Amino acid sequence: MMRIPALFLPLLLVAACAPSLSWHKEGADAEELRQAQRLCTREAQDYGFALERIRPGDETAGNERGAGSATGAIYRTCMERKGWRRYRDQPKT
Repeated sequence: MMRIPALFLPLLLVAACAPSLSWHKEGADAEELRQAQRLCTREAQDYGFALERIRPGDETAGNERGAGSATGAIYRTCMERKGWRRYRDQPKT
């Protein structure tokens, strides 16, 4: 069995206790969430061409640290446009 170095144990414990993020939309069910997530994932991937390098030496967003966050921002914007809101743990009702 693989041993986890003592240095990583506190990190694992903090990650396990961290609040999770979840999407919520009043009146929507799990299938509607999955459908919105599929559509928004596809939309974010469609923008991937703009976030990648076209030729070696080209400076584009895909060549920078922000490429992943740009894709995430497209995904989040799509979900919000569809009426979904992201909460830590459960939304307050």
